[in-house]
Amino acid sequence: MTAGERPALRRLAEACGVESDWTDGSGAPRRTTDTAREALLLAFGIDASTEARAERALADVPPESPGSPESNDPDVPAPRAFSPAEAGAP
Repeated sequence: MTAGERPALRRLAEACGVESDWTDGSGAPRRTTDTAREALLLAFGIDASTEARAERALADVPPESPGSPESNDPDVPAPRAFSPAEAGAP
């Protein structure tokens, strides 16, 4: 791993349903930045501010998390929606 790489952050974000690559409204391909991944995970209540914290958080994510497309188990609860206040909005 070279300086600046965040593989645990990226794995954690993917496990929580944060896409690495996406297409914007005009059809242009886009890539999610590590800064955006950190912010989204923080909004979910997950501290991934360091690679070590992302690794610890990743250990708590089930193999088929509710945010992952392969989770079709009806007993797995849907992802929880956060209110703006819970997400840290003023």
